[in-house]
Amino acid sequence: MAVGDLTSGQVDRLMEIVAHRLRNDQIEAPLAAEREPVYTARCLLQPIRTVLGELNIRGLVDAGEGSARVRPAVLFGLRFYPDLAVTYHGTRTLAFEVKFLRLGGRENATATALGQAYLYKQAGYRQCGVLLVDMTGQVTDREIRQAEDVCRSAQIELIVRRKSGLFLGKHPG
Repeated sequence: MAVGDLTSGQVDRLMEIVAHRLRNDQIEAPLAAEREPVYTARCLLQPIRTVLGELNIRGLVDAGEGSARVRPAVLFGLRFYPDLAVTYHGTRTLAFEVKFLRLGGRENATATALGQAYLYKQAGYRQCGVLLVDMTGQVTDREIRQAEDVCRSAQIELIVRRKSGLFLGKHPG
């Protein structure tokens, strides 16, 4: 480990704090025709910035949609960019993929998000997560808890929030 790197414990704690915010903060729901990148910049970047501001650790920087550029994960010559990321003095630290679960394409959106989080982990991000926004309220609390267990075994943090009027409901649990 190079001098000045965050320890594994510090990265774990950073992920815990960021995930807690993304699970519990009052966050606006996506607009009707809004896509994930625009929504991420409009609503999800601020909770990350708030955490980083509160921690006040020199070198921690938010990146992703609406923020600093992130380095992509590359596979088959294709570039995959996290929707939300945190770097520490330029080192890949946290990455999140954001997907909406709509009536159609739920399987594809879920698989894509989890696959991209896996790629980010393989590309060197120390902790990775997925934020799924259930636009139709079809995912049950039991299904979320089961999926959390599966994702944790793959070292992927899972957050699922349901659209509830103008805001997102809190992650169950």
